[in-house]
Amino acid sequence: MRILAQISRLRQACCNPLLLAPETDIRSSKLGTFMDAVVELVASRHKALAFSQFVSHLSILRSELDREGIGYRCLEGSTPAHKWKQEIDAFQVGEGDLFVITLRTGGQGLNLNAADNVTHMDPWGTRRLRTRPRTALTASARQGPSPPVDS
Repeated sequence: MRILAQISRLRQACCNPLLLAPETDIRSSKLGTFMDAVVELVASRHKALAFSQFVSHLSILRSELDREGIGYRCLEGSTPAHKWKQEIDAFQVGEGDLFVITLRTGGQGLNLNAADNVTHMDPWGTRRLRTRPRTALTASARQGPSPPVDS
């Protein structure tokens, strides 16, 4: 069990050093690249989904999006069931350029076809988690947007 816990910590460090050491000054190159891509997508009038396995990683993403003034919607495991439809419907009609979502929540059969881009923020280490990107693309491609979804 200790080995699995350490592997999970290593994965978190690869996502963003702040996940393990909130006081660190080390900047996440992954976050910088993500934000560059988001700014470009928004400027080009695209909508995107951003998936992470770690809720704490989504929290970092949301803070950065807030700092940059980029509108987004969010679903994670703690989101009350009655708010799911509100968040999804708001994104589908154009409220928010980005939808940040946990992988587990995204695997619930959501229809987010307003998005034309999907970003996976985490590396996946298990077979079960490696199948989740297909689930994410499926969530954005149901009843298919045109043009096709990029990932």
